[in-house]
Amino acid sequence: MINNDMITFAEYFNITEKKSVHDPVRPGILKRQTKGKMTCSKARALKAKQKNKGNNTAKAAQRFLNYRGCK
Repeated sequence: MINNDMITFAEYFNITEKKSVHDPVRPGILKRQTKGKMTCSKARALKAKQKNKGNNTAKAAQRFLNYRGCK
């Protein structure tokens, strides 16, 4: 697997661990930012609080709303 050529751990890690576009970006981001059970109203409020609507938190909140079918 590894030749006699020396490679760094980071290079070896990049070779063995392939990232997919379907891998979660920041798992648990909504749970850490709210208290209690995540609900549609909490997700809406969290999304509205975000100054930058394109950040990971806003995207996660929108994904939650879409997945749950909140209206």
